[in-house]
Amino acid sequence: TYPVAYDCEGFDQPDSAQYELTNAERTEIAIAFVTEINNRGYTPMFYSSMGELTGSAKWDTQRIEEICRVWVAQYPETPYPQTAKSSYTGAHVMWQYTNRGTVAGISKPVDVNVAYFGYEGTADAKSEEKPEEAQADAKEKAEEALKAKLSGDLESGKLRLTAGADFDADLAELEAKLKEAQDAAKEAEENYNKAKEDADKAKEDAENAKKDADEAKEDADRELEDFNDRYVGGDTGGADDADDAGDPDDTGVEIDDEAIPLSNGPVTRAQFVDYLWRHEGEPAAAAPDFTDVPGDHEYAPAIGWAQSIGILERVAPGDSFDPDELVTVAAVRDILIEFAEYAGMEMPKLATLMGEDDEAVLNCDEILAEFFGEEPAE
Repeated sequence: TYPVAYDCEGFDQPDSAQYELTNAERTEIAIAFVTEINNRGYTPMFYSSMGELTGSAKWDTQRIEEICRVWVAQYPETPYPQTAKSSYTGAHVMWQYTNRGTVAGISKPVDVNVAYFGYEGTADAKSEEKPEEAQADAKEKAEEALKAKLSGDLESGKLRLTAGADFDADLAELEAKLKEAQDAAKEAEENYNKAKEDADKAKEDAENAKKDADEAKEDADRELEDFNDRYVGGDTGGADDADDAGDPDDTGVEIDDEAIPLSNGPVTRAQFVDYLWRHEGEPAAAAPDFTDVPGDHEYAPAIGWAQSIGILERVAPGDSFDPDELVTVAAVRDILIEFAEYAGMEMPKLATLMGEDDEAVLNCDEILAEFFGEEPAE
């Protein structure tokens, strides 16, 4: 039979029963489930997103891979088959490449997957219990019931034919009316399918327009990043900077780093931690002991502070922090959950934190403003 999958979602929400469990504890629950499925003669499989599996971010991925098959969800910008395979590098036998697929007869978007396995025959039943029999279509059952009732009533005397009545002719007339109703239903279905095609085309046009808008935003973000690279930190371009004397690129503009607000665009993991550190008044702390964050790193004071108060344990459980990687939805959520616990505050449900776990966050200013109950910087 097809695998029976374990899918646990929403455990990182405060109202989840598994909210405060560790990775190891959640993994034990999953392993208990797939082990029981295996003991009952079925093939178990574990489902999760690429962001949760990579680097054992949310699960003990190695243990899970050793005991059952893995089904990974990772949605590329261009879905299968244009994107031939998932970018997830861990072992997996099934790939969910979109949650916006379409299937005839289903009005809403559906998940669509690619399985890298198949079956040559039909498995024997696991139980002697007789399976439920498929029932006839409602229309066919209605026709049979009508015919049976007319025939039965005629034979029993409940239905009496009047003089000159022709039962077969009357039944034929009834069947003609039934066919007329069926034709009308078929026409209505065709009209519905045509309307759905038009709606799907409009949806595709809207998605293409959104894609164009996203690309325009990416261009604007790149321009902002180029501006920040040129004027924020290090060389400010001041004309009175002795080291810049004669520099043709020196604009003479003085930029105050402290006055620059959190930008509405992608930021790195180190920059996000730095914003929290600045919000807390830049408290002093020991240098971080991550192998990829040297003591003279631009954001070492902020990262050292965050590590000292324990708010990086979820995003960096090992000896590296990846400071220059873009901060993702999952990383922001994990850092803020740890910070809320450290600060003794209740973790709010952030309406501004949206997207898949492995997507880069583009609205950190709005998220932090909502988290601290403040107005976003203008």
